[in-house]
Amino acid sequence: MLPPASSQMSMRRQNAFWSSWASPTRLARTPPYLKAAVSSAYLSKKLTRPLGTKDGGTLRTILDVRAYMLRLSKDRERSAQWQRAAQLLLEHADVAALSRQVELALVYDGKIDVTKT
Repeated sequence: MLPPASSQMSMRRQNAFWSSWASPTRLARTPPYLKAAVSSAYLSKKLTRPLGTKDGGTLRTILDVRAYMLRLSKDRERSAQWQRAAQLLLEHADVAALSRQVELALVYDGKIDVTKT
């Protein structure tokens, strides 16, 4: 039995979306910290303290940090501070070390919101 036509169309759209998302050119531009596997147990760890950002968010967990890093502009992503933060994240570094590095990167970018921290 075939699914309804609307369901088939939905599946086509989903397949088109994922095939375009996983295109070779897009994957070539994917930052290294997105390609590497990071355990969910590590991502769920809380930072030493919440870090408020002027972008309107608050980073509370390593998962929040990773999501924030994935949205960085190319210029910010290439900075030494964010490169070091990415390295620490990939190495499953101590939470305190990663927290300090992310805070430092936010300070360098002028994106730390001291009213939230």
